[in-house]
Amino acid sequence: MLYDNSSIPEAMEHLHADDFYTTGHKRIFATIQRLADTGAVVDILTVSDALKSDGLLDKIGGTAYVSELTDSFISTASVKDHAAIIRRDAEARRIIEAADKMKASVLSGHIEEAITEAHKNLLSVSTSKKSIRSIKDLALSRMDVYEARALQGGVKRIGISTGLES
Repeated sequence: MLYDNSSIPEAMEHLHADDFYTTGHKRIFATIQRLADTGAVVDILTVSDALKSDGLLDKIGGTAYVSELTDSFISTASVKDHAAIIRRDAEARRIIEAADKMKASVLSGHIEEAITEAHKNLLSVSTSKKSIRSIKDLALSRMDVYEARALQGGVKRIGISTGLES
């Protein structure tokens, strides 16, 4: 994503910052999302600068760490496959976390609470795969970004021209 901004939408479609294991990767992905949402160019410099502005750059290992992420760059063609691996591992961690909570409840002797907690935890794991959102909410949440991008490109009219004067 730091080499090819065209891979960002694909990654954002399949991943959330919480899907990453390390705090540093979570923060970097969230920063990339934020930059992309504002229409900014996403690269090592802009990501490092945004992390620095948020007071997070030193906490994740500095600019050197962000730069190291590009060392293992192979191809943006495999973004979907890489996202699937990250997502699968995140789901496995969520299942393990839910199982640990259930085990703790059972060991504490609260069987009814353990059963209720088990249902809740398993439901949260199964529904975390894809959150359902209405198209209206998605469109409205992205409208400012699309309008800003259009205006930066010199577009005078937002939307589809009907040929009729307004």
